[in-house]
Order: sequence, then C-alpha cells, then structure tokens
Amino acid sequence: VIVFFFVFSSPLLFTVSFKYIAFWPAILVSLCFYGVLEVSDRLEKPFGWIKPNHDLSIFGHNLWNECEALHDVVDDSGEQVQDYQAIMRVKQSVSPNLTR
Repeated sequence: VIVFFFVFSSPLLFTVSFKYIAFWPAILVSLCFYGVLEVSDRLEKPFGWIKPNHDLSIFGHNLWNECEALHDVVDDSGEQVQDYQAIMRVKQSVSPNLTR
C-alpha cells in the first residue's frame, strides 16, 4: 500500500524539476520499486510449485527410493538384525555419495 501511494505520487513531485519529461523518471521509479517488491516476495517463499521456485520433488523421489530399498532388505532378512552390512550396501548403491 505504501509503495502504491509513493509510486503514484512521485510524478507530481517530478513535474517540478523535470517539467514535461517527468514521465521517464516516474516509469523508472515504478519499475524499480515494483521490481524490488516482486523479488522480495519470491525470496520470502522460495519453495513452491511455480517456476522460479526450487523444485524439491527430486529429493523426495530419491528419499523414497532409498527407503523402499532399505525396507526390501530388512523384509528379506527376516528376524536377522545383523544384516547391517547388507543394508549399507543397498544404501551405497542407491545413493553412492553417502559415507555412513
């Protein structure tokens, strides 16, 4: 609301010094202020589904695949809890950059 009133009252102030070409500084002020307002709105909510936001679905799919593979190993092991190394091998095959 404050930006709206400032941007639309600034041409009145520009007519004193710029006379008939007050149109150009008014356009520049409005583009700058509304551009900063839009960028701040995008930075406030970086995770979403519209295009400039970060897409986290890839991480979700990777996490799902890793959990599914670990559950398969645990389900196949039955009551043997000592299959830790088999679980770690599956974990390394699903996401090789994990060290532990």
